Amino acid sequence: MEKIKSDIWKWEDSYSVGVKVIDEDHKILLGLLNEVLEINNSETAEEQGAIKSVIYELMSYTEYHFDREELLMEVCGYPGLNNHKRAHGLLKAQVEELIDGYKKNAKSFNSLLLYNFMESWLSEHIATMDKDYESWMQNKNDIIDKANKSFEDGRH
Repeated sequence: MEKIKSDIWKWEDSYSVGVKVIDEDHKILLGLLNEVLEINNSETAEEQGAIKSVIYELMSYTEYHFDREELLMEVCGYPGLNNHKRAHGLLKAQVEELIDGYKKNAKSFNSLLLYNFMESWLSEHIATMDKDYESWMQNKNDIIDKANKSFEDGRH
């Protein structure tokens, strides 16, 4: 398997969208990206089980994060919501393709493909597209907190 030539990813202020719960969600993705990096560069027999865990956690993450982010964009009146939802739909479809590929042949699953997808998500979607809604959420902490509490309560 081809090794990934990258250092561990660290959170940078440039990734922040100025909304604590969204930034915390994005830090989870960053952590998953680092897990894939560590798994890819390890020599252990447990690699396939670890990749499976990351893929399924990524699937769960995708669902709740996009639902939360879209709700907060909606309550803040973000005009780019529909375009953002379409972008989320494409990312969800890509996650599903990765899962399908893993299910079909776990032994030959390419963790580099997973890594590249997640790295692109971080560098292209979060660091660019997500930054577009940042100004729409400024000074709306009460609205965001109330909507997020409702979101969190509905998840339990």
